[in-house]
Amino acid sequence: MSTPPAAVVLRLRLVGAGILLATTAAVAPGIVAPAHARSTVDRELDSLASGVVRSVGEPVDVAFLGSSTTYGAGATSAGNRFTDLVTARLAARRPGADASRAKVLTLDEATKTPVSRAGLRGVNAGQPGATATTYASDLTVYGLGLLQPACVVHTVGSNDAVGGVPVHEYASAVRAAVRRINRAARGWRDAPCHVLVHTARRHQVSVERWAEYGGALAGVAEAMDRVSFVDASLRFEVFDAAGSDPFDLMGADRTHLTDAGHALLADVVADALGRGLGSDRRLRRLDHDRDGLRDLRELRGLPRPHCLNRPCPPIRTDPLLRDTDGDGASDGREVRTGHDPARASSHP
Repeated sequence: MSTPPAAVVLRLRLVGAGILLATTAAVAPGIVAPAHARSTVDRELDSLASGVVRSVGEPVDVAFLGSSTTYGAGATSAGNRFTDLVTARLAARRPGADASRAKVLTLDEATKTPVSRAGLRGVNAGQPGATATTYASDLTVYGLGLLQPACVVHTVGSNDAVGGVPVHEYASAVRAAVRRINRAARGWRDAPCHVLVHTARRHQVSVERWAEYGGALAGVAEAMDRVSFVDASLRFEVFDAAGSDPFDLMGADRTHLTDAGHALLADVVADALGRGLGSDRRLRRLDHDRDGLRDLRELRGLPRPHCLNRPCPPIRTDPLLRDTDGDGASDGREVRTGHDPARASSHP
């Protein structure tokens, strides 16, 4: 595969508060770029940021839902799937992390594999042939309920577009899937974030029609809390993946991504999520439950007050609970006043 010419290299830049705009230095002749080339990734990703930090001290899952692209069709190995590449990029953002330890399991494997070691794990729930009405089945949502992922990445729509599903029905089905997962998450430690990915266009679908699907997906994200939108379609249009495909992003069936296509999709998604997570400094200073203690400090342990026997075991508090011991005083307030935030009998 040849290197893409500089004339079609995309730039990603931040526009305003957390709005990611994909632009091109120039568009190759004959390639039409869709107008909806904007991705929204901002504070809606706080749950993912918290999960990345928490994975330093506890196991954290990120789930991927969708059809054959999510499943990994066209990739020559599991490690070349976009899901695995994105998981590795996220794991690399863990403070002091070893990204080589990142793993991706199927949903069935993940629900049957007890996890005791800290780290960030990907969960692949892709279903070949799935549509917006079938990709988040009751069984899938039940499995997510067992795992309680920090974030759910949705990549679905190409089968709907090829099948001629009306745009409003597609958007309604995705919205319903997000709501079903959110209902299941009411008892979770932390509500998950959702990332809606508009992926590569299939050759049977016009650029204009696929743009309508992307616009509808962006509208779902805009109308819902903790939901972000990432548009990867423009990158594939610039490289004419559904046409002459000079960089072999699509397989011989002109339907499934090659290793190069999976890598390109992973780059767009991981770059957008990385910008949404913010800088490494922001992650190190993150206080998700707003109790006045940084998440990393709570995970690594706090000094025990009035400890006479050395060494003293550190106090472990929950970075998702403002008041870990439920005594009415925030963890940060108890630490500042010399009390034990993990013992209800010790409070200001």
